Amino acid sequence: MAEEEEEGGIVRRLAEAAARRSGAKVVDEGALDLLEAESAESRVLRKELDLLAWQSLDYMGGNEQDLQAVKRRKLVQQSRIAWQQDAQLGAAVDLMNNFTLGRGVPMPQANDPKVQKVIDEAWKDDDNQLVLTSYAAQMALGTDLALQSNLFILIFTGDDGKVKLGILDHDSVENVVRDPDNRRKILYYVARRKHIKWDWQTDQPAFDEDMTKVKENQVVYYQHWKNEPSDTTGKPAATKLGKGRVYHVAINRTGEMAFGHPRMHRVLRWASSFNSLMESRVDAAKAAAAFMMKRKVKGTPNQVRKMATQVLSKSGELGRATGSDESGYLAGPRGGSILTENENVEHESFKLDSGSAGANVDGQMIRSQISAGTGFPQHYLGDIGSANLATATSMELPVLKGVESHQETYEQLFRWFIDRVVEQAVEGGTLTEELDDDEWAEKLADIEKEGKGDAQPVPSGMGTVGGEAVAEAMVDLGGPTEPEGADPDRRRDLAYNFSLPNPLRRMMGELVQAVSTIARTFDPNGTNLELSRTLLAISMGEGLEVESPGQIVDKVFPPGYVDPAMAALNAQQGAAPPENDPAQTGFTMGVPDNAAEVPAESNGSPPPEAVM
Repeated sequence: MAEEEEEGGIVRRLAEAAARRSGAKVVDEGALDLLEAESAESRVLRKELDLLAWQSLDYMGGNEQDLQAVKRRKLVQQSRIAWQQDAQLGAAVDLMNNFTLGRGVPMPQANDPKVQKVIDEAWKDDDNQLVLTSYAAQMALGTDLALQSNLFILIFTGDDGKVKLGILDHDSVENVVRDPDNRRKILYYVARRKHIKWDWQTDQPAFDEDMTKVKENQVVYYQHWKNEPSDTTGKPAATKLGKGRVYHVAINRTGEMAFGHPRMHRVLRWASSFNSLMESRVDAAKAAAAFMMKRKVKGTPNQVRKMATQVLSKSGELGRATGSDESGYLAGPRGGSILTENENVEHESFKLDSGSAGANVDGQMIRSQISAGTGFPQHYLGDIGSANLATATSMELPVLKGVESHQETYEQLFRWFIDRVVEQAVEGGTLTEELDDDEWAEKLADIEKEGKGDAQPVPSGMGTVGGEAVAEAMVDLGGPTEPEGADPDRRRDLAYNFSLPNPLRRMMGELVQAVSTIARTFDPNGTNLELSRTLLAISMGEGLEVESPGQIVDKVFPPGYVDPAMAALNAQQGAAPPENDPAQTGFTMGVPDNAAEVPAESNGSPPPEAVM
């Protein structure tokens, strides 16, 4: 019995010593089998739960198709880290931002000068620049949308008719309050306020002592920018209602989901696997670089032992062929050195099969999953050898379709913002829905100026009086009360032009060719002014990415523009056309070489003999 106890004590001490040295604990064999069985059952149960999405989806919160707030935040945090560290995921985000936003979203151009002034003021506002309208803010929003699939834009309005924007932190939003009568109608976004202050003594952030506790005033409800709760729905207490209203941008979601599912979730594990593969390849390359050649020694065991002993004293053929570093340890020969060998010592290059061919195939297989998840082909993500020119060209169409879809999301956001700016300006009195007397008089004068010339001009100074006085004066002068083509409605034109940068700017040559073809086909004589204006605007906006192509078109083709070539032609023939005749105005680039042979009465149409 004593021997068994002594033997058990020795085994126990040996196990403890082994545990201290190796960091592994020695357990009983039966206990180990039990732990392994429990681990296997746990893995099976975990897979079943993942398939059921019990741990991921928010069943308890009433949003069965949405992720739980904790899970969604975790995925977004992992996505941010992957974007910061992973080359391919970072490139995918940058590519989408560059294709979608280009050099930045241009400022919208309104038809009415006062509307344009309101848009300019809101666009250049410092707060709005931080959130949406500056290039830096737009690229940041693009990155956030790619990583989070959700943007929560806060809008603030006041009695002054101005609009201010803000951002609600994604990680603070936990749930939504739906309309009980329409489950797809979101009334409130439920967020949890963070209590973070700055400690001026320690020069670092200071958190409230009880910030980890769930307090009543930590929960904040932010109302949807448009949806109003009904009387039967109920409202949160005023102390819980957050400032501003939420415009929610969500991508990658179903119709029943309130939040967008982070798109990076699809590629995180594949990006991690690819990084592990690349790290192992780097280790293998380093290992292969550690051995440059191998040495073969011939002889009996005693002879080899003798040569090995001579290495230490640098005597003998093996010692002279062996180098050493500064500390005297054995080392390989330096570059450019001479190796001495005889029949007993031979050197040859060390060749190690790196397995690069198989590794390249493995890398493409993993990268194909990343490519499918990000929407960009592999040659966009660093594998330039995976596609030839024809394949790369054919794969551009899915990329462009994805970019167009992304641009539509941003266009809706910017149009929503500009619509609210104009709407608030009207409600605040900054803009009037109807033109004032001076503006109406100016509009009537412009209509007369752009007419066909059969009406009398407006007398000097008449633009400063009311619209009725202008009408009476025109009647006295014999002109029509309402010129042909004039709009009698005095409502202000609140429309504006807005478009995102064209992702196909590199194909500007094809665009110019298409514009030229349209001009030659539909306006061979260059007499259609409206077509010329339209094609010039397309060329400036889509091809050259001019911020305000409409203003350039107005300068090139001002009201009452007459083509100098056509005017000279008609003057030469002695039959000058009436002023502002559309048939004699247009883009001179399309005038044929035989224009001098065209008679004046043909209005730009060549005679039969010219056609023949």
